[in-house]
Amino acid sequence: MGHGKGAGLSHHRLITGLPGAGLCIITWTPCRRFTFKFRFASSTANVSGLRAQSGGSMPADTPTCKSLTGQLLEFRDARDWRQFHSLKNLMLSLNLEAAELLELAQWKSDDQLETAISDPDFKARMAEECADVFLYLLLIAERAGIDLPAAAAAKIERNAIKYPVEKSRGNSVKYNNL
Repeated sequence: MGHGKGAGLSHHRLITGLPGAGLCIITWTPCRRFTFKFRFASSTANVSGLRAQSGGSMPADTPTCKSLTGQLLEFRDARDWRQFHSLKNLMLSLNLEAAELLELAQWKSDDQLETAISDPDFKARMAEECADVFLYLLLIAERAGIDLPAAAAAKIERNAIKYPVEKSRGNSVKYNNL
């Protein structure tokens, strides 16, 4: 995705696209920098703690996947880029962006990567790559007619059946070998 110029105050948003699965905080600034902070809460009672962690209050006009997709489509259409966004091209682009995210871990041990995320510059680069992956995923879901939050919630439910706690806790074995 392109990189715009500009500066502005951070805006904190809350996305609750996964019923029963948790909450996702996304921090956005007008210069198109995204920082994803995932915090999962078992109930809405934990939302106040998330507000304190996010560093600001969360406005009532919190974006959803649908509203973010709408903003992204407006951005795309204003530039006449729809012609380049075949499903195949979007899927390829998502994987290229995912590879850029993966590149941040190249040649680093687990400990080095965990340390690197405390560096603001590294974290900003990671946020950029996460945002690119997320935005392409939104475009793919829109193009294919997939309700992404519903698909994710259904996948979590299927995984809960495949990986029952009593068989999979602390175990990395694939479900068909449990």
